[in-house]
Amino acid sequence: MNQTAVECGGKVEFPFRKKLAAHVGLMRPYAWVWFDALPSFVLYTLLRPTSKGMGHYLIGLLAGICADAGVTTLNDVCDIRTDRISTEKSRNQRALVLGIISVRAALIQVVFFLVLGLALATFVGRLFGLTVGCAMILGVAYSIRPLRLSGRPLTAQPFWVVFGLNFYLGVAALAGRLYTKEALLWFGGTAFFMALGENLAKDLRDWENDTLAGKKTTVVSIGPRLASAASLAGGATGSGLYLSLIWLSHDLGVWTQVLCSLLILAWLMRLGLLVRDLSRKYDKEAARWMHVGYIRTYLALNVLLAMGLHFRAVTRFLQSLTGEYL
Repeated sequence: MNQTAVECGGKVEFPFRKKLAAHVGLMRPYAWVWFDALPSFVLYTLLRPTSKGMGHYLIGLLAGICADAGVTTLNDVCDIRTDRISTEKSRNQRALVLGIISVRAALIQVVFFLVLGLALATFVGRLFGLTVGCAMILGVAYSIRPLRLSGRPLTAQPFWVVFGLNFYLGVAALAGRLYTKEALLWFGGTAFFMALGENLAKDLRDWENDTLAGKKTTVVSIGPRLASAASLAGGATGSGLYLSLIWLSHDLGVWTQVLCSLLILAWLMRLGLLVRDLSRKYDKEAARWMHVGYIRTYLALNVLLAMGLHFRAVTRFLQSLTGEYL
């Protein structure tokens, strides 16, 4: 099949495989790992579930991914103008900007995944269905006018804290337990590290684009210098809570604790250097590395926590069978 666009009757027509890839790209499959699957799995484990088991959780996770896919696609629809004037290829070459798929097709995708996600969530349970429904409402309010919470000063950061609390309650509904000390520390760390630190880094990266598009984000309002310092404060506070979780948890082995601590400390050192550079002069590349670094650190931390929690559980199970120290 020809993979290049062809002109048909004055209209550019793209091949089916390119359109299909564009539809998948709108849903950000990478985010399903770092934003949906790993954090929910770690939190679910920290809550020490008492509910119906892993199958119950997996259906809930699928519902959450569907909701995320719908909301993410909607965000791209609402950001076409901002993406078109962006200086980053990853933004100005997005499918909706290039016209690979139409806005109508993207909106059909939004409706399909939101309906499917809500149906799956309701099947899992009414309480979980309520939290997924609330997540959808928040996601729509984040992108669509007149609310457009992503483009208002001092609203995006509280939004992500509220969204994170809703995420926590959804996983708690799946686990059948409201809280444990470790789960609360994880939530607090994530609220500061991601809702404040990472979100400000994302808007720092988009500062020039948002200014040109007329979006009044927190960074546009307070300026890159103060925003980068606030991001560092959020990242450092969140890191402190993560370290408390790591060293207070009895479910993590020493090597997991050491590796997680080294990861966090390495990122804080790197973050401090990036903030120093941004305080001197705005540098889009430094802001990009700051944003990407937050996500990669969060992803790596949750990978280590997931492996450490379950390795310890398997070891204890084997010890109970053999009576030997493994």
